[in-house]
Amino acid sequence: MQQETRNTLFFLTFAWLYNDEYLFALLDFVHIQQSKPYTEQQIMPYVAKFPHLRVFILILSICAPFFIPSPSRQQLNRYYYYTQCDKHLRRGNYTQAIASINVLLSFLPSDDVGLYLRALAKYNLKDFRGAIEDLSSILDIKPFSFQPLILRAACYNEINQASASLGDIATAKEIRPADHDLTFLSGITHFNLKEYRKAIEEFDITLQHAPNNPHAWINRGIAHLLTNDTAASIADFTQAARIDPYMESPRINLARVFYMNRNPTKARENLRAALAIAPNSPDALLIKALIEHDNEQLDSAINTLSHVINLSSRNSLALYNRAILRLQNNEKLLALQDYRNALEISPNNVILLYNISLLYMQLEQPQRALPYLERSTKLLPDFAKAHALKGQILLALGRNSLAKQSLDSATLLFSKYQKGQLDKWSDTSALFSRLLAFENDFAPNTSSVISAFEKVTELLSLANIQVGFVQPYQEWLPALRADSLCGAPFFSLGIPSDDSSRHLDISLFPPLNNAYAITLIEALSYANRNLYKKALQGLLSIPKESLIRPLANVVTANVLIDSLRYAPTSTLSTTNATGTPTPHPDTTYHAPIRLLEQEMKRNESPYLHYSVATAYYLQRNLHAADSQLSIAIQQNPSFAEALYNRGLIRLLQQRQNEACLDLSAAGQLGVDQAYKAIADHCNR
Repeated sequence: MQQETRNTLFFLTFAWLYNDEYLFALLDFVHIQQSKPYTEQQIMPYVAKFPHLRVFILILSICAPFFIPSPSRQQLNRYYYYTQCDKHLRRGNYTQAIASINVLLSFLPSDDVGLYLRALAKYNLKDFRGAIEDLSSILDIKPFSFQPLILRAACYNEINQASASLGDIATAKEIRPADHDLTFLSGITHFNLKEYRKAIEEFDITLQHAPNNPHAWINRGIAHLLTNDTAASIADFTQAARIDPYMESPRINLARVFYMNRNPTKARENLRAALAIAPNSPDALLIKALIEHDNEQLDSAINTLSHVINLSSRNSLALYNRAILRLQNNEKLLALQDYRNALEISPNNVILLYNISLLYMQLEQPQRALPYLERSTKLLPDFAKAHALKGQILLALGRNSLAKQSLDSATLLFSKYQKGQLDKWSDTSALFSRLLAFENDFAPNTSSVISAFEKVTELLSLANIQVGFVQPYQEWLPALRADSLCGAPFFSLGIPSDDSSRHLDISLFPPLNNAYAITLIEALSYANRNLYKKALQGLLSIPKESLIRPLANVVTANVLIDSLRYAPTSTLSTTNATGTPTPHPDTTYHAPIRLLEQEMKRNESPYLHYSVATAYYLQRNLHAADSQLSIAIQQNPSFAEALYNRGLIRLLQQRQNEACLDLSAAGQLGVDQAYKAIADHCNR
C-alpha cells in the first residue's frame, strides 16, 4: 500500500478509537497490517496521548492475522466501498467519490467496478482523459465490457476524438446490436465529426424505436439546421417541445432559428416560453439581448449580456456579442477587454483574433495587432481577410515585401472562393462585426494551438519546513534528526496543508533548551507574515555546524524566492490594501536555486526538486522546471502537488495531452483545484 494511504488509515484508526468506534478502528488497523505495520517507535507518541489504548493496540497486533478477510469477506469489503462511492456520486460529491474508491483501488488496482466508478466521477468532473485511462485499464483486461466501452466513447467525443469514439461504438454494437442508445451516441459522434447527413440518419433510426426521445429530436433539428434545412429543423424542435413542454431547449432553439430568419414575432413568442421555464438560462438570455439590440435598446442588451456573463463566466459568445455592442457605444477599451477575455476561453477562435487585430488598428497600435493575425492565419491558412489585414499592417510598419506576400495570399484565396474551390473563410467581403446567435458560426473548425501567453492558474505553494506535522511522503533525514538529536520540536519538510490528520500535538515533542530551533520557528513566523528581512536575519544567525542548518537552508531559499517574487516586505505596510504582496519586476532566483541544489547533494528529496522547479518556473525556464518536477515524481509517483504543477507548466509548453493527464493524476490524488484547471484548459 502507498505510504500516504497507510498514513491516512493509521490516523483514521485513532480517530475511530477516540470516538469509541472500535469496529471501524479494527477494520482500518487490519488494512494497515495487510500492508506494512507501523513500528512501535512510530506508534508510541500517539499512545502517550491516549494511554488507555495501549492494551487495545496490543490485542489488535496479536489478533490482526485472524481478521484478514477471506474471499467472501473481501467481496463484502468491496461492496462497502462500492456503496460509499455510489452514495457520493448520487449526491454530486465527485471528488469524495474518487477519494473513497481510491482506498479500495490501492488494494485491488485492477478492480473493474472500482475503476468504472472512478471513471464515472472523473467524467462528471470533466476529467475526460483521466476517465479514459481508467476505462482503458478495464478494457485491457475485459475488452468486451459494454458499459466501459460506451462511457469511453462518450469521453472521446468530449475531447474531439470522435474517430476513436466510433471505434468503441462499433465494438459495442457487436456486443449488443439491438441497443438503440448506441445509435443515438453514434449520431452525436457523426455530428462532432461534422458529418451531419450521417448524424441525421442515425437520429432517424433512434426515433423509429424511441419516438418520444426529445433529445434525439433536438439533435436532429440542429443537424438539419447545419445542412440549411430550416423547415425540417423547425419541425424537429416543435415536436421536441410537444413531447416535453417543460423543457426549455426546444423553445430556445426555435427562438434562435426564428431570430436568424428575421421572424421577430415568433422568436419573441418562443423566447418568452423558454424564459418562463428557465428564467436564468444563459442561452435564452443571449437571444433576448440580440432581440433587444434589434429593437434599438442598446443599453438593455448590454445589461442582459452582462447578466449572461455573470451566470456563465466562460461564455465566450456572450463576451463577443457584448464587445460588438460596446463598439457600437464607442467603448473601445471595454470592447477590447471583452474580446481578450473571450480569447482566453476560446484561444483558437479566429473571429476573436481578427477582431482584436482590427481594434488595435483603430487604436493606432498596429504592432500589437500583428501577433493576433499571425495566430489566426496559422490556425486557418485560408482566412483571406486575416491575410489582407496583415498586409495592411505590414505596409503601415514599412515592411513592404512581407506586406505584398500577405496581400497576394488574400487575393489568391478570394479568387479560389469565387470559383467555389474554398469555403466562406476565403471571402474577403465577409463581415465579422455582426451579432451571433449560434455557436457554430462563432467557432470555426481549426487545429489546436494553445496560446503561449495564456493565463494559467498559479503553482501550488513551495515545500517548506513545518512544525508539528507528519510528512505524507518520503522522509527527509534532517527533519528526523531535528527531533531525535537536537531536542527541537518535531519538524517536517512538506507542502502547507489544512489536513488535520497530519497535525501532531506539539506538546508530544516538548522543546529542550535549543535556541537555534526557536530561531528557526521565529523565522518561519516572520516569513508567514511577509517580513522577509527579519526572517533572513534570524536564519543567517544559525551557524553552519548546527544540526538544524539544513532546515534553515531550505527556509532561507524559500524566503529569498518569495522576497524576489513579491515586492520587498520588510514591514507589513509593503503589502497592498488586501494584504497581498505586489509582484516584483526584478527576479533572478539564482541564490535560492543554488541553496536548494546544495541541499539536494546532501539529502535527496522530492520536495527539494519540487521547490527548485518552482524557482525555475518563476525564471520562466519551463524546461528546467519540468525536468525537476519529473525527478520529484519519479522519486515519489504519488506526489500530487508536483503532478499538478507539472501539468500547469506543460500547458504553457503546449503539451496539452500530457498536461491534462498530469492534472488528472493530481486530482485523483486529492488536489481538487486540478479539476478546475482541467475544465479551463483541457476540453476545448
